[in-house]
Amino acid sequence: MATQKLNSPLDIESLIAAIRREALARGDSEPFHQHTEVMLRGAREARSGRRGPPQRVESLQDWMPCHGGVFLTSAYRTLLLREPDPEGLRTFLLKMADGRLARWEVAGRLRLSSEGRARRVHVDGLLLGFALAVAYRVPVFGPVLALIARLVCLPPYLQDHARDDRLIAQLLAADR
Repeated sequence: MATQKLNSPLDIESLIAAIRREALARGDSEPFHQHTEVMLRGAREARSGRRGPPQRVESLQDWMPCHGGVFLTSAYRTLLLREPDPEGLRTFLLKMADGRLARWEVAGRLRLSSEGRARRVHVDGLLLGFALAVAYRVPVFGPVLALIARLVCLPPYLQDHARDDRLIAQLLAADR
């Protein structure tokens, strides 16, 4: 992806094309989850307030189409039962864009924080998704585990999407 495109505002079609090019360059047969394209097309609407993030989700799978600020706002609302604070939102967005945290790691950290433990909110699959997201980062073991997850056909929300999460977070940050 050309760096000059990241310095200017990108339209949604450019974002989707960039994701597809990057994924195909990596050799992925499925560039990103099927709902991601819908999310990218609706990202501007969500940021403008016309279409906001889900208020609450019941399972990890419900968060698959959500990325960036939309995901974080929904995670805060679901797990902490409040709106995100600007500092927490900024910190998590930067860490996701840098690839230091994947979405399920962020959700797991929110749920396992003292505030999250006090709220006792249950989201189906969150703890397993969090554990797998952390395990996927372990050198040598993580990539092997990710391969096994694909071979045994784990549901998409339990497979390793860290690279896609990072790419989408970077593209959404560049589009601001």
